[in-house]
Order: sequence, then structure tokens, then C-alpha cells
Amino acid sequence: MACWGPFQLMMEENSAFDWKCAADNETTNVTTIEAAAATSASTSTSGELCADQTSALLNVNLVAITTQILSPVLGHFIDKCGPKAGIYFLTTCLWTGLALVTIATSRNAPTYENTAALDRLLYVGYCLLALVTWTGDLMIVQVGLYFAGHTRSRVIFSLSAMFDAGGVVYLGLRAITQSSPDVSVTVWIGTFLLLSICVMSGSIYFWNVAVASSDADDEAAKHTEAIESSDGDAAEEQMQATEQGDLPENTSAVQGCHDTELPIEADDGSAAPDTLEQSVTNVPAENMHDYILVSERSVKDQLLSLPFLLLCAFFAIQYTSYQWNVSTMRDFLAYLGDDDYDNRYLKIFTLLLPGGIAVLPLVDAILIHLDFVRAFQCVNALALGYTLVKVCSDSLQVQIAGFVLFVIFSCVMFGVTFSFLPVLLAGNVVGKAAGIMFAVTGLTSLICLPLARLAVQDLGGNFFIPNLVFCALLFPSIVLIYLIGRCMKRENEAKVQRRTSLTSSVR
Repeated sequence: MACWGPFQLMMEENSAFDWKCAADNETTNVTTIEAAAATSASTSTSGELCADQTSALLNVNLVAITTQILSPVLGHFIDKCGPKAGIYFLTTCLWTGLALVTIATSRNAPTYENTAALDRLLYVGYCLLALVTWTGDLMIVQVGLYFAGHTRSRVIFSLSAMFDAGGVVYLGLRAITQSSPDVSVTVWIGTFLLLSICVMSGSIYFWNVAVASSDADDEAAKHTEAIESSDGDAAEEQMQATEQGDLPENTSAVQGCHDTELPIEADDGSAAPDTLEQSVTNVPAENMHDYILVSERSVKDQLLSLPFLLLCAFFAIQYTSYQWNVSTMRDFLAYLGDDDYDNRYLKIFTLLLPGGIAVLPLVDAILIHLDFVRAFQCVNALALGYTLVKVCSDSLQVQIAGFVLFVIFSCVMFGVTFSFLPVLLAGNVVGKAAGIMFAVTGLTSLICLPLARLAVQDLGGNFFIPNLVFCALLFPSIVLIYLIGRCMKRENEAKVQRRTSLTSSVR
């Protein structure tokens, strides 16, 4: 899902949906496979694809994107059953999806109906691979919860960057198929399926032996309670000795009492909210602030809180724009003349995706030196930058600047968003919340279907108007972050007042 363009090229070269280019496809149901093949040969000779075939290939990815609406179910499933069950589900979808795509790429069907059925099987297989993507995104947050403090944020945005870097796999597969014309695409995708079996076995092992930092904290808390209990017994004995006049002179009456460690949130906001929640449970009611922190509310109230709803709207805009960009990049560049350069600029775009790993120090610096609100505004600025390049310039050379901005945007957007979730919400709600965010994006991504049809079939491949629409959607995103900032100011004020109350209570 990270980069659809090279996969689309492989499917074009494998004559996927070539039967849609048959002249009498709209009027008869008995078109022969020979007629479709002849049409495919003519289009291959001319170097052009018919609009219906291009639209069908685009729809494979765009329809798969809409499966995000299942993300709340996946998030609830992971929260309830644990990440171990999540990795089993992810692996099942991955292996099944690759198997279906392998079958769909076999072009030895004797009839037109069978060929069309195989091509439509791409929809099913790619939808399963899309479920792998959404589950993988949810699992990234779960992996982050296995760490604490700023390390959690670093793990989350590092995994997000590597997730995007996986888009280069499609380009590698296409390069392999081109270098071995005697070996079919089916064989290479089948080989990739076997490779995935080996790789995912390591992931399954990790989730069977890993222990979350929260679980380790629970064990440490139990150990601390045991120590405090023994210290309490010792203090009681000392009190009895005091009453009898047997207390040694050098023994303090408060021996056994421990200093209370106050939960102070890091400057980057990465301190776990559940630490704060656990620490305030023993604070007298009169010292509690009237405002209830989002992470301390019920699950329903957390998911209906204003800052989370604003975050959902922001993420829907940004992630839908991201998906539109990666889904249509091949056809957008083709309209600008990239086909004349053997898709050189599509290759550059794909090869730049792993470069997001080089942006990790920038993301780290943003989260350390800026608060989350300013970090989110950096995301808006980067999104506006790469979108304006697409809207304002028809030069392929200038588009490289847009590629660079997009790679930086992708890394910062995912890193900041998923690092913010565990700060705003309680740990046991993060999976459900991430699932809801992806589900909202699944609904908003439906706008991509008519916009793609408009560009490919009505505008002759010109993506100016659809790109302009996404550019305009970025301005409400700036307002959303401003409103999130006001909500977080209230949260921080409540934390400061509670911290002061805790200090006074301890003293």
C-alpha cells in the first residue's frame, strides 16, 4: 500500500484488465479472449492504455483503501486479545492476499469470463493486503507501548518510517521481472510469498517472548507494594516502641516512609498518561482539579473527547491526501510525460521513500524541542509544500522537490500523530482510537474514487483539479490543530495544578 505505482506498472505489463479495452466490451457478453488480447497488443504497441483499463487498475488500490472502515474492529480486537493475536491475523491476511494475487496474475485462462474473474480477484487479494497495512499501523502503536518515555515516541516514528520504506519492494519486484522476461510475474510473486513466510516467522516469535514495559511496571509495582507493606509493619512496631519509651535516639519516627515521586510530563509530552493516573489515585478529593484529564475518563468519554475528535478530522485529511498521492503518482507522472523516460521519475519517487529513515533525527528534534501543536503545524506546512508543487508545476524535474517534501511529510505526520495518541489517551484505549482514526479515513477516502474517474476518464489524465481539491482541504487542517492546541492548554493547566496539589499534599 505504501507505493502503488510500481505494482500498477507490473499489472499493466501483465495485461491486467486488458479486456476492458475491447471495442465491443460495452455491448456484448461474448467477446473472445482473442479480441481482448488483440486490443491489448495494439495498446502495447502504441505505448498507451485505454482509460477504462487505467481506471480499473486505479480502483484496485482505491477500493482497497476503503477497507479502513474495519479498523475500529481491528483496534478493539488488538486491545482485547493482545498484539499476539494481532500478528496472527496480520500474517494470515498477508499470506492469503499474496496467494490470491499470485493466482490473479496467471494469464492462462481459456475464456474471457475466466480472465475477467482472475482480474477481479486482484480486488480481493489487494483488499486483504490493505488489511495487513491497517493492522500493521495499529501494531506500530502497540510496539511503542512496550517502551516508556521518549523512547516510545522514537520507536513509533522509526517503525512508521520503515513501514513507508517498504514501498520500495514493489519497485524491486518489477526490476526483477524486467530483468527476467522468461519468468512470469506469477512466479516472482509466489517467491515473494515464500519469503514472507520466513520473515513473518520472526515477528511471530517476537510477539511470543516480548514483555511490555507496562507489564514490567506492574510487576515492579507489586514488588514496591510488598516492600511498603513490610516498611509499614516496621513503622507500626516503632510506634509501639515509642509508646513504651523504647525508641532509640537515632531512630526517626518517620522511618520507613518513602518520598513520593511526582509524575512530571516530559517536554516532548511522551510521558505515559497511565503513570500520572496511577499516582493521583491516593490524592485527597479536595486537592483534585475539577477538570478531568482525557486519559482518566471512561473509554467512551475518551473517544468522544473534543481533542480526539479534532485529531480524527486532522488525520483524515492528511492521510487521505497521502493515499491519493501514492495511489495516483504513476498516472500523474505519466500525464507529465514520465512514460517517455521509461518511468524514471516514478522510480525516483519510489526510491526516495526509504529516505524517510534519514529524516528520523528531524522528527526526534521536533518532538524534543517543540510541543505537539507546533509539530502538527509542521505537518501542515510540509503537506502544503508538496501539494503546491503538484498544483503549480508541470515540470518533472520540479516534481523531485515535491517528492522530497512528501517523504519528510510522511515520516513526520505518522511519527507525530502516533506519538501523540499515548499521551492524550490511556494505554488501553490507544488501539481502539487508532482504529477509529483509520475508519474515518476509510470513509473520507471514498472521495478518491470520483476524483480519479474525473481525472482519468473526463480530463484525459489531467490531475490538476483533484490535486487542487486536496490542496484546499489543508487549510481547515490548520484550524483543527489550533483548536487542538487550545484543548491541550487546558490539559496542561490541569496537570500543573494537580502537580502542585500533589506537592502540597506530600508536604
